Amino acid sequence: MNNQKLINMKYKFFTIAICFILFQKSYSQEYEYKIISTIESVVKTKKLGLGGLIAERSRMIAEAEGVNFKETTTLRLADQEEKKIQKKKKGENLDRGEIRTKQYEETLLLNFYNQFGIRFQNIATNDAIIISKINDLASKGWELAFVSGSAEAMSGYDDPNGIIYNRYIFKRKK
Repeated sequence: MNNQKLINMKYKFFTIAICFILFQKSYSQEYEYKIISTIESVVKTKKLGLGGLIAERSRMIAEAEGVNFKETTTLRLADQEEKKIQKKKKGENLDRGEIRTKQYEETLLLNFYNQFGIRFQNIATNDAIIISKINDLASKGWELAFVSGSAEAMSGYDDPNGIIYNRYIFKRKK
């Protein structure tokens, strides 16, 4: 009887080990990520000469072509000046213009303010556009994983740089 229990235990262990090996791939999750950025202006629209207004600056941006980070990475060492000189001679250093993506998705958003003040309709419109993009990505298997936000607050009417900047980070299984 003892021998039979040992054989049964070995059989169960062997079966579990085989199942674990066969189904291991399904338990390890590999994800790919995507970032959508929104830049929304919080600067009041000013009149320019002849009744013109400052152009809308708010946008939603998404990459359309990948960039390999390894092409833009330099390993810094103690003797880095020598390495830099050697890389320049070999033509291995990339110029910033060479790494800049040439293709990207650009969706227009509305500025929060116009010449008369804050526009709540613009905020609601931007929210509708952003949620439309999120829903479109969700229908393609992307899951919203994180949102990171920042702001450069308006410091007066002469500051042309007031923006709210958000990154929506999505993931999906490969």
